[in-house]
Amino acid sequence: MKTQARVVVIGGGEPLLRHDLWEIIAAIRRHGMGVSLTTNGTIVRPRDLQEFVRHRVRVNVSIDGAEANHDRIRGAAGSFRKTVKGIQRMLDAGIKPTVRFTLLN
Repeated sequence: MKTQARVVVIGGGEPLLRHDLWEIIAAIRRHGMGVSLTTNGTIVRPRDLQEFVRHRVRVNVSIDGAEANHDRIRGAAGSFRKTVKGIQRMLDAGIKPTVRFTLLN
């Protein structure tokens, strides 16, 4: 496939829930394109950390405001803390995610 695209941005509900995510990313990389993936950070598994590094994926983590707002918007108590733990797992693995933080009034 010939394309002018340089980077494919993957988002959605939660890309890390897809069983075929790493096969999709491998195909994108084989075509010479970069990958930027946005996650909520709550379910980052050891394999995901390895694959982020292997495929040189740029990782973005979404946070919906301060803890109480984030948990309310996500509809899940403790979601903010899970996201922060996911970010820490990435940092511990040498991955430096971009954090997308929503400011709310």
